[in-house]
Amino acid sequence: MADEISLSTLNTKLEVLIERTGHIQTDLTDIKRDNKDRDSKIGCNEKHIKTLQSEMKDNTEEIDSLRKKADGWNTINSLGVAVAAIIAWFKGGE
Repeated sequence: MADEISLSTLNTKLEVLIERTGHIQTDLTDIKRDNKDRDSKIGCNEKHIKTLQSEMKDNTEEIDSLRKKADGWNTINSLGVAVAAIIAWFKGGE
């Protein structure tokens, strides 16, 4: 009879334990789902970062190209001003 009581007590304790830990499987499922969502977001962010890096490189190259063009136009404008000054000087001397 003592064996039956201890078996009954064990069954009760086991039921309590199962009841208290029953949420663990649901929690694990939720954690796995959250991890998949996070991994997906990370993948999207990494793709977006690569796109931004590519755009930044393209913009840097375009800025360098525009800076070279601007420098060229500055030189042409400076020569034009010099030519206009020489012409004005000659015309002023008449």
